Amino acid sequence: MPAIRISLEDLMKRLKSEDILLVDVRQDDSYAASKTKITGSVRVDPNDDAALAAFMATLDKSKPVVTYCT
Repeated sequence: MPAIRISLEDLMKRLKSEDILLVDVRQDDSYAASKTKITGSVRVDPNDDAALAAFMATLDKSKPVVTYCT
Protein backbone atom coordinates (compact mmCIF):
# COMPACT_ATOMS: atom_id res chain seq x y z
CA MET A 1 0.00 0.00 0.00
CA PRO A 2 1.45 3.40 -0.89
CA ALA A 3 2.17 5.98 1.76
CA ILE A 4 -0.37 8.77 2.01
CA ARG A 5 -0.34 12.04 3.89
CA ILE A 6 -3.17 12.61 6.37
CA SER A 7 -4.23 15.68 8.31
CA LEU A 8 -4.14 15.96 12.07
CA GLU A 9 -7.93 15.97 12.06
CA ASP A 10 -8.02 12.73 10.07
CA LEU A 11 -5.49 11.16 12.43
CA MET A 12 -7.56 12.13 15.46
CA LYS A 13 -10.68 10.56 13.90
CA ARG A 14 -8.80 7.39 13.03
CA LEU A 15 -7.31 7.09 16.51
CA LYS A 16 -10.83 7.03 17.92
CA SER A 17 -12.14 4.40 15.51
CA GLU A 18 -9.18 2.27 14.39
CA ASP A 19 -6.31 0.34 15.92
CA ILE A 20 -3.42 2.39 14.53
CA LEU A 21 0.28 2.12 15.29
CA LEU A 22 1.82 5.58 15.68
CA VAL A 23 5.57 5.72 15.08
CA ASP A 24 7.62 8.76 16.08
CA VAL A 25 10.57 8.99 13.68
CA ARG A 26 11.91 12.37 14.70
CA GLN A 27 15.65 12.90 14.74
CA ASP A 28 17.25 12.50 18.20
CA ASP A 29 17.73 16.22 18.80
CA SER A 30 14.14 17.08 17.79
CA TYR A 31 12.75 14.28 19.92
CA ALA A 32 14.83 15.22 22.96
CA ALA A 33 13.98 18.92 22.68
CA SER A 34 10.25 18.33 22.32
CA LYS A 35 7.91 18.56 25.26
CA THR A 36 5.21 16.94 23.14
CA LYS A 37 5.05 13.18 22.89
CA ILE A 38 1.94 11.40 21.64
CA THR A 39 0.76 8.90 24.23
CA GLY A 40 0.85 5.37 22.89
CA SER A 41 3.29 6.16 20.10
CA VAL A 42 6.45 4.14 19.55
CA ARG A 43 9.80 5.88 19.10
CA VAL A 44 12.10 4.52 16.40
CA ASP A 45 15.39 6.24 15.60
CA PRO A 46 15.41 6.64 11.80
CA ASN A 47 19.22 6.66 11.78
CA ASP A 48 19.65 3.34 13.60
CA ASP A 49 19.41 0.76 10.82
CA ALA A 50 19.57 -2.23 13.18
CA ALA A 51 16.83 -0.89 15.46
CA LEU A 52 14.69 0.06 12.47
CA ALA A 53 15.08 -3.41 10.93
CA ALA A 54 14.21 -5.08 14.25
CA PHE A 55 11.16 -2.88 14.61
CA MET A 56 10.01 -3.58 11.05
CA ALA A 57 10.32 -7.32 11.65
CA THR A 58 7.83 -7.10 14.53
CA LEU A 59 5.15 -5.02 12.77
CA ASP A 60 1.60 -6.27 12.75
CA LYS A 61 0.85 -5.99 9.05
CA SER A 62 -2.90 -5.95 9.68
CA LYS A 63 -2.68 -2.53 11.39
CA PRO A 64 -2.34 0.81 9.67
CA VAL A 65 0.96 2.50 10.55
CA VAL A 66 1.25 6.27 10.86
CA THR A 67 4.70 7.83 11.11
CA TYR A 68 5.32 11.37 12.19
CA CYS A 69 8.26 13.72 12.47
CA THR A 70 9.02 17.43 12.49
